[in-house]
Amino acid sequence: MVVRFFKSSFVAVLALSLLLPLSLSASTTAISDEALLADSQPLFQIYKIPPPQQPPTLAFPFIPDSQATPGSLCSKRDPDYKQDRYAEKIPYCGRNVASSLKRDIYDDYGISSKCRKEYTIDHFIPLAIGGSNRRDNLWPEHKSVKALRQNLEMDLYNEIRNGTISQAEALKIIVEAKLNPPVQNPSEFDFCQ
Repeated sequence: MVVRFFKSSFVAVLALSLLLPLSLSASTTAISDEALLADSQPLFQIYKIPPPQQPPTLAFPFIPDSQATPGSLCSKRDPDYKQDRYAEKIPYCGRNVASSLKRDIYDDYGISSKCRKEYTIDHFIPLAIGGSNRRDNLWPEHKSVKALRQNLEMDLYNEIRNGTISQAEALKIIVEAKLNPPVQNPSEFDFCQ
């Protein structure tokens, strides 16, 4: 099995923070990207986000940019961490994405302010299966692309909650679905950017 490793940027460090030992004071309420990079670089271990079974054939706006949005998991060190969930004890982060971060993500992806109503800021790895609210797990997903997955995230949540699949299995399914949406004819889509 091929495994994608994220090594090249501060985004990589954020995506891997699930396994990073950090020394933060009790008064710290948020972890900055720079702090993660500076404090953890010598210690970081790589968390493996599974690659899709089929290499993506589409680009943004159908799928997230793999450099900007590789995905990341919640950890007990996240300021939004609420509890461990399910029999598997998966760290869960409550939904908390600042409006300023949403604006920055739209800007990073080149979505003009007049077009933003056609998009939603999506968690690449959904919170319900252990995703984080960090920048590297968020991207502007066009609503027509999101509609192609209908109930997938809810179905995965139910499967993990019921113990019929593991987090690793759910991650494989969601990565495959989000990087290879069922689009027969991309030219039929009209995206405002």
